[in-house]
Amino acid sequence: MTVIKNVVFVNKNKLKPLEEYAGVKFMPFEFSLFPIDIIHYLLPLKLKFLTETFVSIEDKKINGLMSVVKTGSRKVKITRILMGENSAKSGKLLVNYVVNAYLSKGAESFYAIVDGENLNLISMFKDALGFQNFAKEIVYKIEKKDIDFKNENFNFDYVKPMEFRDIKEVQNLINGTMFSYQKRTFMKSKTELRKDYFSKVGQYLLLDKNYDQILGYFRLQKINIQDYSLEFAIKPFFEAYAPDIIKYAELKLSTNKNFKNLYVKLESFYSNFTQLKESFDEEYKNSHQNEIFVKTYLVQKHTDFAFEKMVFNEATPAF
Repeated sequence: MTVIKNVVFVNKNKLKPLEEYAGVKFMPFEFSLFPIDIIHYLLPLKLKFLTETFVSIEDKKINGLMSVVKTGSRKVKITRILMGENSAKSGKLLVNYVVNAYLSKGAESFYAIVDGENLNLISMFKDALGFQNFAKEIVYKIEKKDIDFKNENFNFDYVKPMEFRDIKEVQNLINGTMFSYQKRTFMKSKTELRKDYFSKVGQYLLLDKNYDQILGYFRLQKINIQDYSLEFAIKPFFEAYAPDIIKYAELKLSTNKNFKNLYVKLESFYSNFTQLKESFDEEYKNSHQNEIFVKTYLVQKHTDFAFEKMVFNEATPAF
């Protein structure tokens, strides 16, 4: 019999066999410490802010793990799935349990960003779990060693940190730049744009020359001690300012001695994706494509879940 539990109620030492089989290593900071983990477990969906992890247990052994995090008022992102040997059935139960648990709390949409070259994972999300391949993400890798800061004097007076009063205008900019047929799935809420004091994210605005109109929005986020990601949205017909956003991010990170790589992300649900991609493909040769899978409601599908070994971590470019 398979039992599903929140990792809050599990001895973390029992995860070691799954770590070894899947070839991963859990960092100490990946699981919240007591009593924060218990408090967060008891919170309603609208108040959750940390990653939650669930495990499947059979014969007193952990044979599956799934991590999720709320990214919007009703949106949930799947960041990790690990399955042990011969645990396909338990894996399906685990995924369906977590999805149902969040649906019962008010969640409406689930999504995952999957490595575009991992055909097994793509098949798993599409065929076995009933997710739709709704968009793609192109990631460009910029290494610190390739950035030249010498003899350059930059003036970024037209870049400023985003403030609370800017949220409504930024929300309109981002959602207004999306394709209408994808807006319902990917549109940003005010909640998603509010500053999260528990995450290492910087949010900035690109202004026009008169400093009274927002042309672009970007967020710089720490992935780990040496890697950072950059996501942005820019108004159509102002794509020429995109390199300024990247240069600002590079300069901001240049004094960080641990910084090594910046991953710039382009999402295909923006209407100016093609123009930006053509420009970036010429400038940056080191790129990777991920697929974005979405499920807006739970669909019961009677499909064989036949993967003997499954390892899914949130897509990290294999440069």
